[in-house]
Amino acid sequence: MIRPLLVTLLLSGFFSFGISQTSIIIEHIELCGNKRTRDEILFRELTIRVGDTIPSEALQDLITLNEYRLLNTGLFLRASLQTAPLGDVPGHIGIDIVVKEVLYVVPIPILEFADRNFNVWWVDQKRALDRINYGIDIVHSNLTGRRDVLGVLLQDGYTRKVELDYIIPFINQNQTIGLEGNVLYTRNQEVIYKTINNRQQFFRSEDMFLFHRFRSRVGVVYRPGLWTSHRVTLTFRDYRTESYVQEFLNPDFFGDGRQRQRMVSLRYEWTLDERDILPYPIRGQFVQIGATKDGVGLFRDRDVLFLDGHFARYRPWSDKWSTGTEVYARWFVTRAKQAFYQNKALGYKDLYIRGYEYYVIDGMDFVLLKSAVRYELLNAHIRTFGPFGIEALKRIPIRIYLTANLDCGWVNEPYFSESNPLVNRWLTGGGIGIDCVVLYNKLVRLEFSANDLGEKGVFLHYQFQF
Repeated sequence: MIRPLLVTLLLSGFFSFGISQTSIIIEHIELCGNKRTRDEILFRELTIRVGDTIPSEALQDLITLNEYRLLNTGLFLRASLQTAPLGDVPGHIGIDIVVKEVLYVVPIPILEFADRNFNVWWVDQKRALDRINYGIDIVHSNLTGRRDVLGVLLQDGYTRKVELDYIIPFINQNQTIGLEGNVLYTRNQEVIYKTINNRQQFFRSEDMFLFHRFRSRVGVVYRPGLWTSHRVTLTFRDYRTESYVQEFLNPDFFGDGRQRQRMVSLRYEWTLDERDILPYPIRGQFVQIGATKDGVGLFRDRDVLFLDGHFARYRPWSDKWSTGTEVYARWFVTRAKQAFYQNKALGYKDLYIRGYEYYVIDGMDFVLLKSAVRYELLNAHIRTFGPFGIEALKRIPIRIYLTANLDCGWVNEPYFSESNPLVNRWLTGGGIGIDCVVLYNKLVRLEFSANDLGEKGVFLHYQFQF
């Protein structure tokens, strides 16, 4: 018993000595450049604190991680952590955090396609100009210096829309509880009333607005640490169509021949987010699990319960090579026939299979796997001059990646399978592409993709975050 204990003590002493010789203690952290943003908002996102003892070999990784965390707030154009040794105290350092704030009040012009993606508008809708939305979205992304966001959107065109948003991430001293609210009203003269052969069917009236939507939502977010959060939202929806839709186009639009649908929804989400760069992750993982109950309280025109999840893993294999894998899934606990309007699965927003951009696969349950191998072609800054030489855009960061992609997905549809042959079967698609990331959070994808139907084409996707 004595010999093993002695060996343990000797080893313990050896490793403690090693750690003490190669460790660094953070003596102070100073902030510079945050003219509007409060200091506590920056400190809330850091993984390091004054007094921390860290291995010297881990210092650079911690610096890079914390620079990304500050950029992920959306408050800064640039963020850098600069270290300096304290000459009179060996092994002790100070850290200066230098940030460049974005322009917080931004009137963002709206010019967007009403269709699901660029290719549908260009090919199926023959570049129709009456399918474009235009307007303005006035956003203050740091209203009180606490990272709170106020947005007012006014839109005309294909969809007439008025929307008001307010998000405050922290309302308590410990910065763990936040609130969010949203009010939305839209109306359209055209309605998507059915899906046939996995293609959306449209009906337009020149004399009246066929579809009206009103939505109001309040939410509470609890974020106890850096990586996990809990969100509970309560949403009221009031949707209405003209009687022609139910009488002549689709009596199942809202289900049971309803012309109006009102409901209160309760949703819970748990999120683990360890991604390094949120708009285009290279390293880390993301997990989100949610449960939604439509039909709570007084308004229960829709009464269902469903679960959903999103899982993602990103891994660098070298300085240039990396992989990304994402899995999306949804399962309806309530197995009754769904209203057409809420029966969407794949083909919407980011939930698409490459090569199937022209199709929608509606249904109740689904699984989607998206994977990519990426090679970094360029990582640089572009210097601007002339009219673009304003302070915020003097150095524009740009990254370009060559990608190889493979997706597969499956949708379960027990009620409308006869008119939509792509449901209840596995679908596969993929190809090669170029991803371009500009200003940290603007992403453009140009891809050549093919699907297992033998169809192929060039597809354009984009994500612009402000």
